[in-house]
Amino acid sequence: MPKNLDNVYCAGCHAKISAKHYTVNAWPAVAKGMGARTDISPEDLEILTKYFQYNAKDINSH
Repeated sequence: MPKNLDNVYCAGCHAKISAKHYTVNAWPAVAKGMGARTDISPEDLEILTKYFQYNAKDINSH
């Protein structure tokens, strides 16, 4: 589901950005700022934010 949200809400406005582009702590602000430009629901924004955080560049546990 998060990849679908990325395709619908993120890649619809700009080229896809790898989750590794930002750190785990940077993603909430990035997602909130970009999400404000769309009609994404708060619930879907939370899912997408957590997906990006889980895959952030400073997370190496997986």
